[in-house]
Amino acid sequence: MHTLRLEKEDSSIRMFIDGRKIIDWTDDGGRGPVLQDGKIGFRQMQWTHFRYRNFTVWELPK
Repeated sequence: MHTLRLEKEDSSIRMFIDGRKIIDWTDDGGRGPVLQDGKIGFRQMQWTHFRYRNFTVWELPK
């Protein structure tokens, strides 16, 4: 069992797995406007077998 955390704040995106940061990226707007709202989607490789439980989305405090 692993814990994933995805944070999007303004133009920054960070992803953690079991508390270890694996992605820390800031969109500079070089390919168009920085995305603000949208949908969440997770892709899996063909050979993986993931199940999700306790999936929750929170708004970050301003």
